[in-house]
Amino acid sequence: MASLHNLSDNLLEADDFETKSGRSSLVKVVSILAAILITGGLLTGFLIWRKKHEEQLAVTQAAQTKAARPALPAKVQVFMDDAIRKGPQVTISGTVQNISNEKLSNVKLQSEEVGFKPAQGAKRPVEHPPETKTIIVDRPSSPKQGEEFINTPDNPSKVP
Repeated sequence: MASLHNLSDNLLEADDFETKSGRSSLVKVVSILAAILITGGLLTGFLIWRKKHEEQLAVTQAAQTKAARPALPAKVQVFMDDAIRKGPQVTISGTVQNISNEKLSNVKLQSEEVGFKPAQGAKRPVEHPPETKTIIVDRPSSPKQGEEFINTPDNPSKVP
């Protein structure tokens, strides 16, 4: 049997529940609006940053294309042979042919800018694999009965 006092406590708890649920729905609405505002702010900031970055890239690329030199007319044709490995070193060789009407002399790699056309040179000679060496190691002899362990309490020894 429920007393009057217990009944009033139950009614007060129900009233508190309605108040708390009303507050919780208000908190939910406010937090959702805050989340939408924060997300919108971050998205707007990202889009502004992206637009500025694209403008900076366009300016940089425009400056690079203006600074680029026009291609030099081809004066020589280079027949580059395949690289040859000799131990740890690689040798690259080839033939240079003058295709201009100018007289060229003492042409050196990277000392003067000369326009050139690349062409396929000689093929690389077949490389042989290094000599293989077979090393035979004798198996250690099987231990005698009772000598299976080197280090025992009766016979202690230091391990290097």
